[in-house]
Amino acid sequence: MSEHLWTLLCTACEVEKESLNALRKCIGSAVNPAARAKLNAHLSETRWQMKLLDACLDINGVDKGRFERGVARLVPKISRENLLTIKCAEIDLYEKIIFIARKGHTPDVLQACREILEQERAMAEWIEDNHMLVNISFSAVA
Repeated sequence: MSEHLWTLLCTACEVEKESLNALRKCIGSAVNPAARAKLNAHLSETRWQMKLLDACLDINGVDKGRFERGVARLVPKISRENLLTIKCAEIDLYEKIIFIARKGHTPDVLQACREILEQERAMAEWIEDNHMLVNISFSAVA
């Protein structure tokens, strides 16, 4: 079970990198100052999330390099998507991690991912409510 958890955590690190790229693009296209501020705030949150995920891996002695192949299979399919699609993928990923962390009695991972999940849900909801302010394409959303 822990192998799968570490693969998912490493995947989350890579997905957050994709999220950073998508956020930067949206910030560049955002004309509305309030939207730009919200996106910049989430950019900061995302950087914090990446540090938190790295800390979870470090605390548990996980060698990220060991999981690169598994991560490489999971990440490319979302890297070309829009910000909302990436947020939905993150939410799904963190829900899986939380489930596995709960079963595997990994409280540090559980707590960290609960915090991140809350932030990702809030941002996804904000994007859905404000996509016209940010010029976000929804064509890739099913």
